[in-house]
Amino acid sequence: MIKLTDRKGSPFYINPDAISAVIIPDNNPDRAAISVGGAFYEVSQTQEQVVNLIREQNQAARQAFSNELLKRMLDRDDGTP
Repeated sequence: MIKLTDRKGSPFYINPDAISAVIIPDNNPDRAAISVGGAFYEVSQTQEQVVNLIREQNQAARQAFSNELLKRMLDRDDGTP
């Protein structure tokens, strides 16, 4: 989950996998609009900030998966990968 802020300043969390597009609205280039299920929602973050949050979340998820996989491999009784 990533934390974003709506236009009114209220924080909310969203699964980054649900976001299909991040665009810059014509009326405010200092904000971004995210597409979720075909609808667009304007957020207080910039396009770059939203993309960076998604990237960081994806990296953290991959690292957690890798760590769990390595742990399971090392915990095997026979020592084989």
